[in-house]
Amino acid sequence: RGVVARAVYSDSVSDAAAALRGGGIDVAIACGGVTSGEDLDRESLELDQHAYLVELSRQAREALVPLVVLTMSTGSILTDFAGDSAAVLSVFMAGQATGD
Repeated sequence: RGVVARAVYSDSVSDAAAALRGGGIDVAIACGGVTSGEDLDRESLELDQHAYLVELSRQAREALVPLVVLTMSTGSILTDFAGDSAAVLSVFMAGQATGD
């Protein structure tokens, strides 16, 4: 059958949700991260895209499309989106060269 990949590059949940409802999607993948490090502390344990991921995971569940969430952070995060997601994969910063 092959693999067909379609990307939706948008910070809008409604754009992503429309793609989910469009049909023909076997699995959706969403990413989130934090902008912090040794020089910048986080203000909360939420990912920068926390609200987006929470709403998108709810929309994916309603559309019956499994959602895999990929995260990259410097430490612990809130995962309110996990309950409506099929899977969550978290990568913690892998050292000073991460992102280079």
